[in-house]
Amino acid sequence: MKQCIKCGEVKDERDFSLIKSRGKLNGKCKLCVTKYVAARYLSHKDEIKVYSQIYMGSHKDEIKVYGAVYRESHKEEIAIRKAIYYKNNKVAIAAKKAIYYKNNKVAISGSSSLE
Repeated sequence: MKQCIKCGEVKDERDFSLIKSRGKLNGKCKLCVTKYVAARYLSHKDEIKVYSQIYMGSHKDEIKVYGAVYRESHKEEIAIRKAIYYKNNKVAIAAKKAIYYKNNKVAISGSSSLE
């Protein structure tokens, strides 16, 4: 059992994240950390977006390679996740496909008004 330094509640050690660099548990419980991160994001939203855009722009190639490696090494998990999503959202997916087809009939059928 451990007491959170933020909320003061005594909680099980599973409710605290491990700080790997120190090999110790965080002083704040996971719930307090989550609340802090959410509040910080809301108060610094613009700064975080600008930083993210700069980072993504300057690390495009690294991010692309990481994504490709991840997708290759997690093919089965991704396929399972997609199958579950499709099973749980069949009606919504069918509705979106119908709307797309309705709005893009000409492009889909391959005929063009320029011919």
